Amino acid sequence: KQKTAYEISACLVGSEMCIRDSMGVRSICPKCNLTRKYFCPLCLVSFTEPLPQVELPITVTVLQHPKEKPESNSVIPQKLISPAQIQLVRSKELPPIALDPADSVLLFPREDAKCLDDFSLEFLKGLKQVVVIDSTWGQVNWYLSLKEVKALSAVKIAAKKTSFWRYHKGSLSNLSTAEAIYMFF
Repeated sequence: KQKTAYEISACLVGSEMCIRDSMGVRSICPKCNLTRKYFCPLCLVSFTEPLPQVELPITVTVLQHPKEKPESNSVIPQKLISPAQIQLVRSKELPPIALDPADSVLLFPREDAKCLDDFSLEFLKGLKQVVVIDSTWGQVNWYLSLKEVKALSAVKIAAKKTSFWRYHKGSLSNLSTAEAIYMFF
């Protein structure tokens, strides 16, 4: 059965529980031997086949703080359905990745961030990469202090109320990383 756009978009913004609620048993990951329900967030192995595949128009580089638990990471389902376009960087050391300010933006509500709608269509069409920071609000300053990240234009999503399954401290407009990526596209 072909997935509808609504079903695929639900998978994009969810956690383990929204990929396939019909699967009632837990499976053993063939790589790490841990028991999981829908996929292994450590090994990026899905137990539901075939997963819908979504080709994104640009690369999404997700900078994940190493103290963040993969089990509670909202981006893993997106990586599983867009494996070629979503790059996970799980380190405090920024690896040698190309962060060119001419064709990359930082999706983060930094003080100097402009709303997505404020960028010209020409600029948006020229983008090759969006960089996203996936960490707690307390851990984010380390990434924001990196010169490569500072050099990127910052883009933010206009105020939206979160609909994520896990509640955030603070404002209801604090989007999960998965929601922000989904709303960017």
